[in-house]
Amino acid sequence: MKSILAIFLFCLLGKCLLADGGVVLARHESGPLQATVFANPFPVRAGPTDFSVLLQDGSEPVLDAEVRFSLTQTGPSGEIYLAPCCTMQGADGALPATRNHSRNKMLFSTMMTLPSSGKWELGISVKRSGNTVSFVTPLDVQPPPRPLESWWPFLATLPAAILLYVWRTRLQRRRVPSASGP
Repeated sequence: MKSILAIFLFCLLGKCLLADGGVVLARHESGPLQATVFANPFPVRAGPTDFSVLLQDGSEPVLDAEVRFSLTQTGPSGEIYLAPCCTMQGADGALPATRNHSRNKMLFSTMMTLPSSGKWELGISVKRSGNTVSFVTPLDVQPPPRPLESWWPFLATLPAAILLYVWRTRLQRRRVPSASGP
């Protein structure tokens, strides 16, 4: 019984158990600087997306850099997620990435809104010790999820709880010994 419940909970919550930065999108190297780019959620869909980058100099993490992310559409626009006026990009089309945004303080991250599906490029600009290094990561952005597709785990919680309660009640009724007097 306990193993069935553990398997049920693992299947239900397994999709929510991600690493700190999401899924690795790309890895870039420029001289001694290495950048590993992450995205959450994956696959990348139109709408809000958390982009993170882990910077390393050899095997040591880089914590003193200034990092900026930018988005550029490279292909035809697909399904629109929101109006262009509602994007969260800065005046120059880029957003700063900070270590404060992420739970893992070795990652520089920011939340960006992809306004539509299609082909995009994520630009990463790293400024450190007066030197600037830029990387580009291609993105294949999927259409935004349908409302039922994104909310089904929350909507299914109450019916699942009711079914588990009914199942528990039936199991308890089977275990109750019949009262037969001497």
